[in-house]
Amino acid sequence: MLDEDKADDPSQIARWGSDETRHEFRAGIEQQIAAQMASRRETAAHLKPSPVEMSREAGFAFCSGDLFPEVSEVVASARSLLAAANIEKLKENSNKPFMMRLLKKKSFGLDSPFMRLALNPDVIATASRYLGVVPILQFVNVYYSAPSEDLSKSQLYHCDSDDVEQVKLWVLCDDVTPETGPLTLLPPTESDLVRKKTGYRYDTLLQDEEVSEILGGRNREQQFVGPAGTTGFIDTSRCLHFGSRFTDPSMSRLIFMAHYVTPMSFIIPPQYWEHARYRELGAAPGLDEVSRMILGTI
Repeated sequence: MLDEDKADDPSQIARWGSDETRHEFRAGIEQQIAAQMASRRETAAHLKPSPVEMSREAGFAFCSGDLFPEVSEVVASARSLLAAANIEKLKENSNKPFMMRLLKKKSFGLDSPFMRLALNPDVIATASRYLGVVPILQFVNVYYSAPSEDLSKSQLYHCDSDDVEQVKLWVLCDDVTPETGPLTLLPPTESDLVRKKTGYRYDTLLQDEEVSEILGGRNREQQFVGPAGTTGFIDTSRCLHFGSRFTDPSMSRLIFMAHYVTPMSFIIPPQYWEHARYRELGAAPGLDEVSRMILGTI
């Protein structure tokens, strides 16, 4: 939602606006960083295909975590973080009472399983080939979700505002069933129809009934469920989605997430190499060019 102190910021006005406004602003940013975008697009086009491919039609791909050797370590490390966490204190400081971040930015480096998975060449290839450009790693974190009294914020249908298209890598760190608040999404075609019918702006939350009425009750909802280690790639800008809805107050959910955006994102200035969250990690010796691109160093 547009903050009052950013009411005159063109990037934020576009971010929370209509699809047309967002695409128009994004095209202008691409012109400003044409050289960097050309390099990133060419690099993405020549990456070796990953075992997991996201199609533009689907907007997501779910797979076994066995495809990525870091996943088992990610699950174990996430569980260790939860065991050591003061959930009540984290809940007090969270902007979502039903979802808490467990990982602090300065608490890990390139050798952590979280960052090693985020920089795994196959993971990068999946995200890059879908986006058509080598993206920037916006963040990695571990999230603990618990039931809440009323549905709010990301528990309701919405599309993420950070970019026109993006990829979020999810790893289930617990077994997740339809009862344990799974991420639930609609494919891009249905999502686009709902946005057009509602005149959607990216600060909008939609009720289930409104979405169902537009789609005539033929919702092709996809739930991200499975055993611990199950991995998903989701474009949360193009796909309407919600999560953290629980049917039992004793239930909870633990996930890892890595978030990839394009250099044209609304949340990073065009000179991304001066602002990217992990750009300093990209100065480490021995890193390949693609990893440095992902970290926003070049």
